[in-house]
Amino acid sequence: MTTTLSLLEAVQALAPQAVERARRLQYAAALLSQGRSRREVSGMVFARYHCTRSKAWRLVNMAADLAAEISPPQSQQQQEPEEATR
Repeated sequence: MTTTLSLLEAVQALAPQAVERARRLQYAAALLSQGRSRREVSGMVFARYHCTRSKAWRLVNMAADLAAEISPPQSQQQQEPEEATR
């Protein structure tokens, strides 16, 4: 009998800790996108997932770095309204 695993199921089987890290990262990124400070988000990650404070800080910094890579630079965001009025 052949079964087909989804990518997520395969990752869960091979490295269950990777899925948990991804959940923590998603949680931190969502909180940062709400406008919360890194310090506040770090405390919330620490409380929710019962990890060390240094691990929470590293996770929040990673989430902030990923969010910065995804969003357009501030200079582009400021120029867009001006270009629309021309």
